[in-house]
Amino acid sequence: MGNNFSSKDFRTWVATRLAIEFYPEALTLYQNKSKRKFSNIVIKMVAEELGNTPTVCKNYYVHPTVFRSIDKQTVPNPNPFSEPKNEVNLSASEQLIAKLIS
Repeated sequence: MGNNFSSKDFRTWVATRLAIEFYPEALTLYQNKSKRKFSNIVIKMVAEELGNTPTVCKNYYVHPTVFRSIDKQTVPNPNPFSEPKNEVNLSASEQLIAKLIS
């Protein structure tokens, strides 16, 4: 990452990872409560986990490309990536994020 990063970069990565991880659960909630916009369900879940407001999470923490995929419900589900065999490699969620933003 070099020297040009801050704690916000880590928070963005975590919020984006959480959005991907909450995606399947949010789909289930959406099917049961279709009155709410799907992306709002995901963002609210991320905001609650981070202790922030949904607006801040949407505007500043979840990567915009990933948010658009969530909003359009085009995130692959189930996640096509497997969990790594060691802690050094990217998690399945992180691999999916890398694919979506590349």
